[in-house]
Amino acid sequence: MIGHAFSSNDLDYVEALCRKGVYVGCDQIGFPALNSHENLAKMVGALCRKGYEDQIFLSHDSAVNSDFGIA
Repeated sequence: MIGHAFSSNDLDYVEALCRKGVYVGCDQIGFPALNSHENLAKMVGALCRKGYEDQIFLSHDSAVNSDFGIA
């Protein structure tokens, strides 16, 4: 499992990981500066249409308080 795979904004990269059997984390939902919600939805949709839905983990890193100074 590779976390934060979708923060690359590169569908070809994430798809190449899936082709190798890797599980990928779309786990920065809620941080549009890294990858917009619209682009995340398009990437996840494209991968699901290609049959990789069982390899995608949806999550978020949002928190009320953060030690990284991200609100």
